[in-house]
Amino acid sequence: EPIGATEPAPPEPATDRAADAARAPRHDYGGARVREADPAVRAMLANELKATGRAVFACADGASAHSFLEATPDRFELIIVDHPKRLDDSALAQAIRRLVPNIKVCMLAKDNELPQQSWPGLRCIQKPFGVHELRHTLAAMLAN
Repeated sequence: EPIGATEPAPPEPATDRAADAARAPRHDYGGARVREADPAVRAMLANELKATGRAVFACADGASAHSFLEATPDRFELIIVDHPKRLDDSALAQAIRRLVPNIKVCMLAKDNELPQQSWPGLRCIQKPFGVHELRHTLAAMLAN
């Protein structure tokens, strides 16, 4: 046998991409539905939520928030609304209660306004708020 000769490396075992994908860590974060009329606040919310690994679906009006929730209720673990009346007797509130009654709800409100109806686990952030207050509230909500 010549000096320096090496045996050929054994062929690599065939891999099953589907099996590899099944063993890979899964993305355990749900989506966040943001209903906020102010584009600057909506962008800040979206950026902070994306930084936590969430898929963000932001909209400026209740009709689009309602229709998207109706179409894909299983995509969301959190919904953020910009006013207490969004959680009162609106089509969006009815859809939330019917489709995702255990969803985490965060309300952005002025002067400690609260919705007329009760919502389990509701968190409120008083407007105006800063990014640190938002981060703290989101971390507390998403940790549960």
